[in-house]
Amino acid sequence: MELGDDAAKSIESARQRLLAGEFAFVDGGCGSGGSIAYCEKVFKTGRGLGIDSSAAKVEKARGAGHVAYQADLTAISLPPKSVQFVSFLDFLEHLPQLDLARAIVANMQQVARDFLFIRHPNFDDIEYLETFGLKLDWTDWHGHRNMMTLADLELLIRDLGLPAPTILGQKPIADSDHPSIVPLSAPQDTVGYDPARHAVKQKVRFDRPIYSQFDVFIRLDPDMAEAQWQSVTR
Repeated sequence: MELGDDAAKSIESARQRLLAGEFAFVDGGCGSGGSIAYCEKVFKTGRGLGIDSSAAKVEKARGAGHVAYQADLTAISLPPKSVQFVSFLDFLEHLPQLDLARAIVANMQQVARDFLFIRHPNFDDIEYLETFGLKLDWTDWHGHRNMMTLADLELLIRDLGLPAPTILGQKPIADSDHPSIVPLSAPQDTVGYDPARHAVKQKVRFDRPIYSQFDVFIRLDPDMAEAQWQSVTR
């Protein structure tokens, strides 16, 4: 991405603010700012700075009161170890391909001192659910072009020479009554089961854990006290 003079000045402003210690974290792919607000609320470590390639989304984030900048996450150069953590929430799956996700994580991980936080939808149970004629509705959305499994994500992390992650399943789904479980015949981009529009679902209680999403934590500071790390991952 070629930056004009105004954009380059904006990124330089971001660098200076990071060097001044103004922000606790950087949120990659911040969108309209919801993920910044989430991390500020949950981690309670301070204010976040958002970065997104979409000018329209950056404007929405700013309109919601967040600090956000437009930039190419594969190329932006930010001060090393200038924040406690870098986050990517429901972002990597929207990229065109896995290699781009790898390039972004590789570039942005050096900005964090303590850890990386990745929230990623579950794409691991597609084949299992197909045996019941079912699917998780988001597993065939047009916007989810990079449907990385946990194995893909762990390989990416290992390829970058980063420590093995702590992976936590979130929002468990016990059976096919869950609204995000839809028949295989449901159209692409379906959001939630609608009995008036979709075929009848097979009644199934799953015999293994099915999670809606995974929270992935990568510990960058080997000297972090174990009690502090447990606090982070809680």
